[in-house]
Amino acid sequence: MTKLILEYDFPHKNIDLTPNQTNLFPNPIPNNLSPYLNRNNDGDLVVTKKFFNGKAVDDVHRYDLKYCNGEWMLFEPRSNNLATLKPLSEKPSKHDRDITPNKAANNILIILESPHKDEYDDDNFLPLGPANGATGENFLNYFASPCMNIVLYKLIKDLHLNLDEGKVYSICFVNPVPFQTTLDFILRPIKSKKKDKKAEKTYRDQLKTEVWNALFYYCHHHFKCRVLSYNPSVIINACTKELKDKVKLAVDNPNNQIKCPNKFNTTHPSGWHGSNLSKTICTIW
Repeated sequence: MTKLILEYDFPHKNIDLTPNQTNLFPNPIPNNLSPYLNRNNDGDLVVTKKFFNGKAVDDVHRYDLKYCNGEWMLFEPRSNNLATLKPLSEKPSKHDRDITPNKAANNILIILESPHKDEYDDDNFLPLGPANGATGENFLNYFASPCMNIVLYKLIKDLHLNLDEGKVYSICFVNPVPFQTTLDFILRPIKSKKKDKKAEKTYRDQLKTEVWNALFYYCHHHFKCRVLSYNPSVIINACTKELKDKVKLAVDNPNNQIKCPNKFNTTHPSGWHGSNLSKTICTIW
């Protein structure tokens, strides 16, 4: 059985790959990927240190949440300009107005999972920022907006989240694992046939979960320290269901001293669209 070795930290974490997962990787490995992926003498696949060094996607304060004219709305941070987002048709890029979270602010932490394809520059594999692509667009459109204030409405009306209308809240995106656990940059392109594409997505999702779990072993302490340092007013756990409980356990560990009065779960923002909107689940943590 082929192993996937992650050279993130010592001891290196190994993942036993199924044949279908092994087939997700390019063979032979092209020259442009060789700095990030290679095979050792045993034939195992190695994700090298270069895939991780300098590739963490930092937490950001992206929006201010303010109560204006009888409703909650998202603004660019530290400004009176309503928040806007680049069209999905444009190439992913950095959000120019993203700033580092302020530990003294009224922080609402949106706990995502790990950065995906759109959170990196396709050409140079440089980190851009969290919640790009569909995740970012859905969040802006459906968390708190004049037309489709769905998620925040559920939190306030159904789960009794009490926000002070006289305060400004900082919306911060946080990835518990700040590295690309989907391995999109080094996996071969997805097959074009519909039947093959569906099966391959399943294999990729399974692999992503295994990589995330392996890296969270190393990253969970730093994640907890970051959450503690932000002194959050609200924490929203928006991880996918497979990983939501692991994040919850990490935050709720009594040794962490993380004291947050308002903690909730939601479905991941990538699913906040179309017919899925009515299925957007918000629950008490």
